[in-house]
Amino acid sequence: MIRRFLHGDFSMRQSLLAILLFAAPAFAEPQQHGHSHDHDHHHEHHHAVENVEAHTHGEVLLQLVADQQELVVEMASPAVNFLSFEHAAQTDAERQAVQSMEQRLNNVASWLNLRGGDCKVVETKVDASALSGVTNHADVTLTAQFSCTALAKLTGVELTLFNHFPEIEKLTLEWMVSGEQGQAILTARNNRARLR
Repeated sequence: MIRRFLHGDFSMRQSLLAILLFAAPAFAEPQQHGHSHDHDHHHEHHHAVENVEAHTHGEVLLQLVADQQELVVEMASPAVNFLSFEHAAQTDAERQAVQSMEQRLNNVASWLNLRGGDCKVVETKVDASALSGVTNHADVTLTAQFSCTALAKLTGVELTLFNHFPEIEKLTLEWMVSGEQGQAILTARNNRARLR
């Protein structure tokens, strides 16, 4: 199923990302990792929908799913973490701020450093459509697809997202990479995680 998921169309991968990431922990034994971490590590897994619905300012959810030579990254966050507002953009300055945010997020390599794996961005999609509608609590999502020539060597991530968007206080990173899964809480001071 993962192989079909990763080699299917991009929208199908986006729709199935949460199912793949969170169905497996429900049926698997909790994994114990035999290495030390420089971050908080928990084995509780949350559903993306619940985290988005919580709409907690200062918090971001980032999920990674990888298998074969493909890596899919999905992020969900309240818009206020990236902008000084979360209502529909009304002024030219607000519309420009949304456009700048979308450009920064679409440039995934500028804020997500993958350690190992030799991964290249294939496609990204930022959805900030809620900022053009009538809402007072807009969310922003991102989906990015990478092609990796040495996925077995993908060992960790470093996030500089905190440098670009200082309103982000905490990022929950959840991953399933080549059958290994885990979770880490990252902050501006503690922005690295080992995936294996």
